[in-house]
Amino acid sequence: MRCWCGGCGSRSESLWRIRLIGFLFVVAAVVVVVVAAAVDFRRRVLDVFLLV
Repeated sequence: MRCWCGGCGSRSESLWRIRLIGFLFVVAAVVVVVVAAAVDFRRRVLDVFLLV
């Protein structure tokens, strides 16, 4: 069982929390990379259209 109060102090609970935080960091990094790539791609497409 997962306890949210943090009073039990079991090892599996802290491991689960560390995994969740790590997973959220990975998701945030992927989102940042995708957004940056999309902005860069849009800029390149606009440059091509302006050149034509």
